[in-house]
Amino acid sequence: MSATKNTIAVWTNNPHRKEALASGAMYPGMCVQRTSATVDTVIVQATAEVAPTPLLILEEDELQGKELTEVYATGKRVFFRTPYPGDYFGLLLADGQNVAKADFLTPVGDGTWKKATGSMIKVAQALEAKDLSASSNTANDIVLAEIC
Repeated sequence: MSATKNTIAVWTNNPHRKEALASGAMYPGMCVQRTSATVDTVIVQATAEVAPTPLLILEEDELQGKELTEVYATGKRVFFRTPYPGDYFGLLLADGQNVAKADFLTPVGDGTWKKATGSMIKVAQALEAKDLSASSNTANDIVLAEIC
C-alpha cells in the first residue's frame, strides 16, 4: 500500500457512509453496485470501461479494525460511499497496471481500476504513480486518485 494514506476516503465532501451486505468477495477501493435483492446488497461493478451511476466505492471497516488489504466475504456488512468530483479516494488498481501521476482511470469490470486510454471513459485521475506490472509487483494495490 502507498505510504500516503491508510484509508479509502482520503478527502471527501460526502460525510455519509452507506452500508449493505456483500454479495461475493470484495476489497476496499473496489467499484461496487447495488443489486435488486430485497436486503440492501452490493456486488463488484461488472461492466468494463463505463462510468457507473451512481459511482460507489467500497471502504474499509476501521471500526472493526479492518485493514485495506482485508477481503469482505459474501454476507458480511460492508461500507461504501458515493464520491463527488474533486474527492480523493484510494482505488484498487488492477494487477499488471502501470500508471503515472495524472493518468486517467476507468473500471476494469471486476471491481478494480485500470489506466484509461484512447476513448475509454475517464472516472478518476491518478495523484501518484503506481507500477504493478509483472516486473514490479504481483498483486492489486491502492492508488490515490481524484474523482472526475
